[in-house]
Amino acid sequence: MQYLPDVGELVLCAFLPNGEEEGFVLGAFYSEADLPLSADKEEYVLKIPGGVCISVHRTNRTIQMIDSYGSKMIWADGDITFKS
Repeated sequence: MQYLPDVGELVLCAFLPNGEEEGFVLGAFYSEADLPLSADKEEYVLKIPGGVCISVHRTNRTIQMIDSYGSKMIWADGDITFKS
């Protein structure tokens, strides 16, 4: 999976010994400006640029997809629910 941080997002970097010109972004971290997308530790949330958000809940085994227009698709207990 390829994931690039958003412009302005706080990240942790490691630089090679020959200067700040070459290095790696090790990952982003949460702050008051960049809060987690969910407070539930059992929920994995992926926010996709363009307004789509996908969440997977590990305990109750549900998947939700929500777009920026408010449309929602939910997979739970063998059923799929659409709202538009």
